[in-house]
Amino acid sequence: MLNVRQIEVFKAVMECGSVSEAARRLNVSQPSVSKHLSLLEEKLGLSLFLRTGNKLLPNSEAIALHQQVEQLYSGLAKLNSFMSDLSQHRHGEVQIAAMPLIAHRWLPEVVAPLLKLYPQVSASFPVRSSNWVNKWVAAGRADLGIAMSGTEKGIIAEPLMDLPMVAVLSKDHPLARKARLTPADLAGQSLITLSTFDYSPSFFDDLLRPILHFSGRRIQTFTTYVACELARQGLGVAMVDALTAMYFKNSTDGLSVLQFDENPTIQIALISSSSWPRNSLSDQFMQQVRDRSSVTVADVKLMLG
Repeated sequence: MLNVRQIEVFKAVMECGSVSEAARRLNVSQPSVSKHLSLLEEKLGLSLFLRTGNKLLPNSEAIALHQQVEQLYSGLAKLNSFMSDLSQHRHGEVQIAAMPLIAHRWLPEVVAPLLKLYPQVSASFPVRSSNWVNKWVAAGRADLGIAMSGTEKGIIAEPLMDLPMVAVLSKDHPLARKARLTPADLAGQSLITLSTFDYSPSFFDDLLRPILHFSGRRIQTFTTYVACELARQGLGVAMVDALTAMYFKNSTDGLSVLQFDENPTIQIALISSSSWPRNSLSDQFMQQVRDRSSVTVADVKLMLG
């Protein structure tokens, strides 16, 4: 069986060239060094050094053994470095699945600080429907999810943000001068909506049914960003979440964002598994998401006045 102390003594002698220097490095007595060398040679059944006075000259067997010892210590150094990196979260992997309206801009801003802090950490961010996100997290295929929560078993849905649905329209639109909108204001107006919202085909229609009842022409698209751009082009009133409206409004000066008297909202949740354990990296990302959500809610309130 490998005796670590004997190997340590052998390595010191090879590097120092004498028993006395090796003893000084290891802070032990010279007889102790000589004893460990003798035990190692006895175990191997061969001599490793030619002894000439106070000097030890390694033979070919000693040189070959030292090469193996160096590889061992190099591997241990790498392992020690890896363990240190692991404890400081410099290694690892995290997968965060998100619904589109969260993933397009908000999520990159949330995760960027941690990914910059831990450059060796790998990450993936699948963008799918809320239904898919819930299933993926429940199955342990994603560490975290940010989406609308469903009825999937095996998940924990922590409320993050209630995002109001708002009206986005060009600044020269006749309704842009109003402070707030009522469903009656949309009578005969072209309305830009999503053809299928994120969670289920009927979600969007159910959410805005009182408003849709008053509208005229309806233009449908698949993403909130396209809806905002269509509104900016003067094609109608886009119905989107306040987060998308805030980002889009900040990137162009050609939009107005108005609330409704009775605002329907989208409930965004931080989704984790109740069955699969999380690593410490995931916990850090979760806290980052929570902190950013609080800031975002405040920013949305500020935009809406």
